[in-house]
Amino acid sequence: AADDLRRAAARADAEGGDPSLGLHRALPAQLVMEAVPSFADAVGARYMAVPYHNVLHSCDVLQSAFYMLWSMQQGEGQQLPPVARLAFLIAAVVHDVGHPGVNNNILNSMLAPIALIYNDQHPLESMHASLGVQLLLHPPNNFCAKLPASRFRQLRAWLIESVLATDVSQHFEHLEHLNLKISKAQAQKGGMSFGGDEPDADQLDNISLFLKNALHASDIGSTGKSWPLYLTWMQRVFEEFFAQGDREKQQHLEPAPHMDRKVASIPKAQQGFINYLCVPLWATLAELYPHLNFVVEQMKDNVVMLQALEGEQTEAILSLALPTLPAATRLPSPKAARPPAVQTPTDPGT
Repeated sequence: AADDLRRAAARADAEGGDPSLGLHRALPAQLVMEAVPSFADAVGARYMAVPYHNVLHSCDVLQSAFYMLWSMQQGEGQQLPPVARLAFLIAAVVHDVGHPGVNNNILNSMLAPIALIYNDQHPLESMHASLGVQLLLHPPNNFCAKLPASRFRQLRAWLIESVLATDVSQHFEHLEHLNLKISKAQAQKGGMSFGGDEPDADQLDNISLFLKNALHASDIGSTGKSWPLYLTWMQRVFEEFFAQGDREKQQHLEPAPHMDRKVASIPKAQQGFINYLCVPLWATLAELYPHLNFVVEQMKDNVVMLQALEGEQTEAILSLALPTLPAATRLPSPKAARPPAVQTPTDPGT
C-alpha cells in the first residue's frame, strides 16, 4: 500500500496535480498508512454527540481546508511549505474535538472547570488544541513521529495558533491584519511570501497569519457550500444554539438573541453572519487565490435563499425538508444517530 501511495503521488506530480499536496515528501508513506487511520479513529471517538460540533463538522472543515490547499496549487500564488500544509490539515481535524455543544460565554459565566483551567481565555479552543496534540502524540497515532524535532515544534505552534483563531471573537483582528499584509505586499508589487522549506522570520509570520484566517474560514465555510448542504448545517447549528439558550434560561442567564428560540430569526441572523463575517473573509483569501471566488458567490446565492425564508416560522425552518442530493453527498438528519460520546479528555490513550 505504501508503494502504491508513492507511485500515485509521483504520477500526480508528472500530470501536474498532486492530490497528496506534496505531503508524501514530508512523511514516510508506511507510517502514514499505519498511523493515520488510528489517529482518525481516536479523534473521531472524542467528538461528542451534539447536533453541530461533531465529527461530521470536523470532516466538513477538513474538506474545506483540503480544497483551499488544492486551490493554492492551481495558480501562481505562494505555496505553503509542506509542514504548514500538514499543520493546517491536522488542525482542521482536531479543531473542535471534545466540543460540548455550548460556547465559551456560557462556560465562563457558569465557572465551568474548563473555564477555570484556561482562565476564561478561549477555553474551548485551548482544550481542542491541547487534546488534539495529545491524541497525535499517542504512539499508535503519531504519523509525524519521523519529523525532525524542530519541524514538529513549528507544526505544533501553527496548529495551536490556528485552532485558537477559530474563536470568532478574534475574527476582525486577524482579518484586518491579513488585509494590511496583502495591501502592503501589493504596494510593493509582490505577494505575501511564505518562503520554501526554510522560511525566514517575516515569512513565518505570514504563514501563521494565513493559517489563522484559513482555518477560521474553513470552520465557517459551510455557508459557502451548495444550498442543500448549507441548509443542513444551518439547521444543525441552530438546533445546538437553541439547546444552549434553553439551558441558559434554566440557569437564569440571558441567552444571546440568536440562541433564544422564541425571538431568533434564523434567516436574518444567518444573512448578517454571512454578509459581515463569511463573505469578507473568503473574499480576502480569494484575492490571494482566485479559485476561491466561487465560494464567495455561493455564499451570496445562499443569502438570496435565506431572504426567501424570512416569513417562515423557526420550527418550520428547522424541519424544512432538504432538496434531493445524490446519496454520496446526503448528510443524515440532525436527529440521526451520533458518534459515541467523548470520554474525559485527560488520557489520550483511553
